[in-house]
Amino acid sequence: GWRDLADSDAILVRLALAGTIVATMVVSAFDVALLLAAPAFLVWSILGAAAGARRRARRLKLSSRAWALAAVGTILIVIASTARSAGQTMAMSAVGQGGHTAAWVQAARFDPGSYRINLRVAELYSRRGKCTVARGYARRAVDLFPYAPAAKRIARKCA
Repeated sequence: GWRDLADSDAILVRLALAGTIVATMVVSAFDVALLLAAPAFLVWSILGAAAGARRRARRLKLSSRAWALAAVGTILIVIASTARSAGQTMAMSAVGQGGHTAAWVQAARFDPGSYRINLRVAELYSRRGKCTVARGYARRAVDLFPYAPAAKRIARKCA
């Protein structure tokens, strides 16, 4: 449909859109660029702005109930994301620079989805010979990264 575009700005927008997609694919092949906030914001902003530039736009008509559901859904997602981030931040501050087992256990409670924290707690308990406690943390670490050799080693040791 490029020949149908009479406006040269529309062609430039499509070129920018295609270039952004290709550049993102190339960079993402070598690095997890979209996990960082700044590149993700830039890419999604460009994609959103360029994707909205069409010749004929249709007006979206939603009922007030649909808008309310969308708003509630958005608020729930924001609350869940904020709670997750707060848990991760609390886990990082609980661990700090120390190696106390209690701090690592507390961090594992705040951020149960952290492989590194679960592995560290399992290591600390297995070194002390408390395999019954270490087994749960090792299993959680293996569940998070099934092929990680360190987690498998502790899980086998305490099996």
